[in-house]
Amino acid sequence: MRMIELNILAILRDLEEGSERREKNACDNSQGNFSDVTEDCTVITGFMIITNTNNTGPTYEEMTKMLSNVEEIPCFAVIAVNYKDLAFLSKVTKITCEEDYFRTGTSGLIYQNENMERIGMPNIKEIVFNEKGGVTEGIFEVYNPKLCYDMSEIIYFSKIRWWYASTGLRLCDQKGDACHNDEAGVWTDEDLPDNCEVVTGGIMLNEKSKNIGDKFKAKLVPIRLLYGTLYIQGAKIDELVFPNLEVFIGFAFYQPGFAVIGCPNLSKISFPKISVIFDTYIDDASFLVLENEKLSVSEAACNRWTSVGAVIRVETNAANCDGESDVQYLDVIQFESGQTGSSNSSNFGSGSGNGSGSGSGIKANKIKKLYSDNFHVE
Repeated sequence: MRMIELNILAILRDLEEGSERREKNACDNSQGNFSDVTEDCTVITGFMIITNTNNTGPTYEEMTKMLSNVEEIPCFAVIAVNYKDLAFLSKVTKITCEEDYFRTGTSGLIYQNENMERIGMPNIKEIVFNEKGGVTEGIFEVYNPKLCYDMSEIIYFSKIRWWYASTGLRLCDQKGDACHNDEAGVWTDEDLPDNCEVVTGGIMLNEKSKNIGDKFKAKLVPIRLLYGTLYIQGAKIDELVFPNLEVFIGFAFYQPGFAVIGCPNLSKISFPKISVIFDTYIDDASFLVLENEKLSVSEAACNRWTSVGAVIRVETNAANCDGESDVQYLDVIQFESGQTGSSNSSNFGSGSGNGSGSGSGIKANKIKKLYSDNFHVE
């Protein structure tokens, strides 16, 4: 993680030097201060740096007075401030970046704010890059130790594909631990901690995984949120059960976030409380269940996975979306989904259980429960 920190500091130095060369006007924060932002300002241009590293920045009250009516901002960085949240930007619906200031396609950075507890920006609808050189248009949240999210907030930010918590995240109502592997990025059978309610980075098992008995399975029980990857390939585990998993957010750039492939003993996959399955980067077949010779995937399971957002590919298992019906997904509250999934198994609902992946799948069920009223999704 040290490399991330050094890169961020180098970028910020470039931005501060560049801001001195940019033109300034009444609603423009391109010089990195707010002396000319009036209370009726609705659009800020240039580049916005909000920082209080020398205890010389505006107070929270001053920021609220100046920015509470702003609806559009430029690329921005919020660094080492004492603010509890960014609710003074709560009316912002659009971010417009004149240039790729971060040189990564990143539109915003929220970095090392020791006292920040909440984000408070629920209305972002659009991010526009006039020039972009990176792989994402997102806002990165990094090293904010007190910051926490509601589950609906994580879902909202992930589904707009503009928000990335690359060094771990916390639920505001969690009672267990938030587990993020700073060294390896993902957890394995050897190092996944006990009592993880939130896992970021992901979990990976392979043919060399040996510690996959009851002790490991017990570690999966408290997990409510998995943000990152779940890769199980060639592992000899006999069942994969997350009894309390509510949300899976895939975060793996160019690879699918979820893949269970070639596990010779696997006979059961179950997450009975799942409400959202979503991949931040991949739209096409981001949820793979392939070549598990003892696994019979039921129609109910495929219906459930697609209804909560998964774009599935279920092939060459013992049965593919036509195994025996199960009731594990009945009567589970669902979150509102901005994306519905689809099946990529040609045998979905009928056939021999040896799908080719060429079928059209089924129409996803309409998802019933709305986001929190704090979020406004059209």
